[in-house]
Parts: sequence; C-alpha cells; structure tokens
Amino acid sequence: MGETAVNSITTSSAFSSNVVPLPLANSRLQVIEPDYSWRNAAVSRLEKLVREPIGWDGYSALPVSLLNANFALRMLDAICGSGAAAPQIVPGLEGDLQIEWHTIKGDVELHVQGPNRVHGWRRWVGPVEREDELDLDIEFSAVAAWVREI
Repeated sequence: MGETAVNSITTSSAFSSNVVPLPLANSRLQVIEPDYSWRNAAVSRLEKLVREPIGWDGYSALPVSLLNANFALRMLDAICGSGAAAPQIVPGLEGDLQIEWHTIKGDVELHVQGPNRVHGWRRWVGPVEREDELDLDIEFSAVAAWVREI
C-alpha cells in the first residue's frame, strides 16, 4: 500500500480521528509478547475442561462454562507474571472452577463462580499461621501479591 493510499484512509470521514496511519512498506512492526511459562498449560487445561461432557464426574456435573474459562484466563493474565508458578485448575460441579497454588510457604485458592465473581483464600505457613479471604470482582492486585509471596 503506497503512502497516498495510507493518507486517503486516514483522512476518510468513515474512520475516527483516532486512526493511526499504517507504517510504510520499508518500516518494521515488532510485537513482543511476554513469555509466561504457566500460560500454555493453563490454556490447554481450560480448553479440556470446557470440552468435558455433562456428567464428566459420573453423575450430573456440568463442564466449565466458556465464560468462566475465558474470565479465568484473563484473571490469570492479571495475577501472574513471567515468574509465576503454574496453577492447578480444578473443575467444579456447576460449570465453576478452582485455581490453586500449593507450596511449602502456603496456599492460594481462587473459586471462579462466574465472571466477576471470585472468592479468594490464602493460608500462610510459618511461625504464625494465618488465613485471609476476599470476595473479588475485577481487581486482583491483592491476589497477585499473594501469588508472588508463595
């Protein structure tokens, strides 16, 4: 696409004023995605849980809902950095799921009941053992700190 074509696109009234012109053919665009070692395993696990049949538990359990799986992955993106340990992801019986980290320093468990409905729990092991609980919706910075600490 030549420079004239780019200019005609960016000045068209059909586009918003926030349109960024495309780079010229001789320029390069580089997109760098962070390398989260936990992410591929989490995506694979969530895909498997969404595909489970009704009654996967031998009774009448529902598969993890696509909404819950998508929300859980976005939540993990917000919580886990590149050095985070991979969580265990366990299905619930009603399309919900549990995301867990268990280490010698403590435990963190997140019960994803639905999008923007998460119950968080942590237990610290040490000279003084303690537990904390939170009900969460879209703000996960406290849980991100929990995961970094364990």
